[in-house]
Amino acid sequence: GRGVQARECFEESLAIRQDMLGGDHADTRSSCAMLAALLRDCGKLDDARDMYELLARDCARLVGERDPETLAARSGLASTLSQVGEFDAALELHASVTRLCEDSFGNDHVLTLNSYAGQAQTLARQREFSRARMLYELVLDGRQRLLGNEHEDTLRCAQQLAVVLSDLGDMANARKLQHDVVAARLRHAGPDHPATVAARETLAEI
Repeated sequence: GRGVQARECFEESLAIRQDMLGGDHADTRSSCAMLAALLRDCGKLDDARDMYELLARDCARLVGERDPETLAARSGLASTLSQVGEFDAALELHASVTRLCEDSFGNDHVLTLNSYAGQAQTLARQREFSRARMLYELVLDGRQRLLGNEHEDTLRCAQQLAVVLSDLGDMANARKLQHDVVAARLRHAGPDHPATVAARETLAEI
């Protein structure tokens, strides 16, 4: 939860890898992806957008349009676009990523589920809560089967679905779902971890 220190570490990592390995190396691209995600999560959306656009172009050139690295970079860019309010562009990019994931890996693959989750998050930001709910329920079911009920990705999806349910007025199911998230966070991370605190705050709001 210490974003400033994390950003400094990622920036140093990226600088070292660019110097030693070059801009086209897989480890350099990995540093770019992690820094771009952190910038997006910290609200530095213009910087994140620039990094994701460059990363998506580089990945497509170096490893191909259907490679998981390229798809992840495009999903990150789509999420950033949705955060700046460019919903049509974001949903169009999400749909493109989803089609490639479905064609390359099938509907029940982790990468495909991740693409559905990205679409759901953008729909929720656009206040299309019913459509977001259907996608989140699909993602949660798939992640529970593939990853287990208490995997980080599963818990994140469960919390996102709980928020959407509360926005739709389904408070009983939202409360039950978020209560399970809090219990899992307490078991695995303890009461003082930022993820546990955030989960408790969401439950309190519900």
